[in-house]
Amino acid sequence: MPTPHELEKRPWSEAERLAVLASYQILDTTPEQSYDDVVTLVSQLFDAPIVAVNLIADGRQWFKSEKGLGVREMPLDDSICKIAILEQSELVIPDTLQDPRLACNALVTGGPGLRFYAGVLLKTPEGVPLGTLCVLDTVARPQGATPSQMFALRTLAGQVMSQLTLHKTIHEQQKLLAVQEVTERELFDSRERFQQIVRQAATGVVQTDVDGRFILVNKKYCDMLGYTEGELLGKTVMEVTAEDSRDATQASVALAAAGGNGFVIEKRYRRKDGSLIWAKSNVNSVRDGNGVYQGLVAIVVDISDSKLAEARLSEADRRKTEFLATLAHELRNPLAPIRSGLGVMRLGADNPAVVAKVRDMMDRQVTHMVRLIDDLLDVARISGGKLELKKSVVDLKAVLFSAVETSLPLIEGGQHALSLEVSDEELMVDVDATRVAQVVSNLLNNSAKYTPAQGRIVLKAWREGQEAVVSVTDNGVGIPAEALVTVFEMFSQVGRNLERAQGGLGIGLSLVRRLVDMHGGSVAAHSAGPGQGCTFTVRLPLFSVGPASLPALPERSVPGAVAPLRILLADDNVDAADTLATMMELTGHTISVAHDGLAAVARAAEFAPDVVFLDIGMPGLNGYDAARRIRATAGLEHVILLALTGWGAQNDHALADAAGFDYHLTKPVQFDLVSSLLARLAEERPQRDGSLTVVR
Repeated sequence: MPTPHELEKRPWSEAERLAVLASYQILDTTPEQSYDDVVTLVSQLFDAPIVAVNLIADGRQWFKSEKGLGVREMPLDDSICKIAILEQSELVIPDTLQDPRLACNALVTGGPGLRFYAGVLLKTPEGVPLGTLCVLDTVARPQGATPSQMFALRTLAGQVMSQLTLHKTIHEQQKLLAVQEVTERELFDSRERFQQIVRQAATGVVQTDVDGRFILVNKKYCDMLGYTEGELLGKTVMEVTAEDSRDATQASVALAAAGGNGFVIEKRYRRKDGSLIWAKSNVNSVRDGNGVYQGLVAIVVDISDSKLAEARLSEADRRKTEFLATLAHELRNPLAPIRSGLGVMRLGADNPAVVAKVRDMMDRQVTHMVRLIDDLLDVARISGGKLELKKSVVDLKAVLFSAVETSLPLIEGGQHALSLEVSDEELMVDVDATRVAQVVSNLLNNSAKYTPAQGRIVLKAWREGQEAVVSVTDNGVGIPAEALVTVFEMFSQVGRNLERAQGGLGIGLSLVRRLVDMHGGSVAAHSAGPGQGCTFTVRLPLFSVGPASLPALPERSVPGAVAPLRILLADDNVDAADTLATMMELTGHTISVAHDGLAAVARAAEFAPDVVFLDIGMPGLNGYDAARRIRATAGLEHVILLALTGWGAQNDHALADAAGFDYHLTKPVQFDLVSSLLARLAEERPQRDGSLTVVR
């Protein structure tokens, strides 16, 4: 490090000196009394007419304070002080006319005719000269300046330099204060923006101190927990954490405090009203500049809905698993006696009474299976928006009697007593009579299944205001209170652990609600509890226009003698094809059978049928393509084509129509329906009109 003396002698470039001078921010400032006082004192000490505090700037000499000159600055070429700056030392000139350096100086040779000069440098602590404190006289002083005068001049020059340094310090402090003020304002604005963002955030935002107490909570978080901001500030996280989530929370916080950066946790909070919610928190630790733990900041999201959805999905998955097991059970039930019946028929084929008994049993079991499958198909059609209601204005009482007729075998099988309490008043409704009959039949079947043998079932119907009300009441196993809210849900099996008269798939009541909803009505369940029976109540809007001609409910046709038809039956299921062919032959028709699409086309050309039954899913050539080829065969342009398939959705009907089919029947089809259709075709011998008729 250089000594002070070496520092004083250190050369400075002019550019460096001017930069240091500029840093003092003193040039062109207004006069100040402290500098003027120094100038006055020096003038008195030297008894001199001219004294100045001057600074040597770029191209000019500027006076911070002066006496006797009457100007604030002058050109640098006229400056005597610049000589002191260049030599970096005190300068005393007793007679300027005797100094060759000033021989051409205008202030010496001309007015005011300066003859004496004494100046002391104004130097920074680093030794950089900025200007001088100088004394001038128009009269030469051969004796120069006395030591005491120079001492005073040096002392006062130091005082001037202190003033300049103070000015610089104040200016720098003002600059720092200005920067600090701007920084604080920006910090305040930033904090305000942050607070605004936090307050309006769509997620909860919180900050805690080292003790886990809230020091910041936003509105969303307060709303989530049902507290005000004032109520939460000062509380600890544990005070609003549900008991079953406290251990996990404490463990995670401890890890973060011990050095972890953060964690994600799903936990339950207890709201102010005592209710519980699920929330997911993304938590990060807050540390100071030295890494010391200061607390936590967290973004909290209410996930109660997603947790509820997960629970519902889990429950739905459980119900579906249970449903599949139940479906397998329900299908095995009728299949077992059918299989046993086939064995009985083989053993007792020559005994008509045995065969008739087995045949009746098999018919009942197959009918039961068809009902199960029909329910499944109906639910699928409703869920897919493909079930269309065929509404007409009917008397609800006629619909109820049709439903009773359908359910009577199951009711009688359980030895139940059925009572009908139907109002004499006309109950006109605009409904799909078949579907409403299905609703009531499902409710009656449900009562028959869930009521022990020799139970009691009551069907009522009456008018309430603008609604027709139908209720089915039984004295069966009843419904627990907690199950009443789910009894109409898909795959719901109320009371699987209770004794039941018969089984079910758990879709009947779901189908009831969906069909009633489609009619603009409502259905509700009521039970006093297990063993107390239950009541299902259906409400349907009454038809408000007035009585209309009532369409007759469809009646089942009974097969009888018909004019024979030539029928081609194509189905890759050999047993199904042969069985249906045998039944048709027994009613007098001539039958030809094929077991794939290509064979069906060839057989049609040879056999020249009146009617062709085509399965859709056949090998070699599907039913749609087979229908097109048959229709294109000479002589078969007007043959009646019937699609016999397990696919019965709306788009399946459209495909059948496009392929040229006249009728669409969905498997499994009841033979009396087929027999009735064939009887009409044989009697009327209708000409095809190019439109598709869906047969149900």
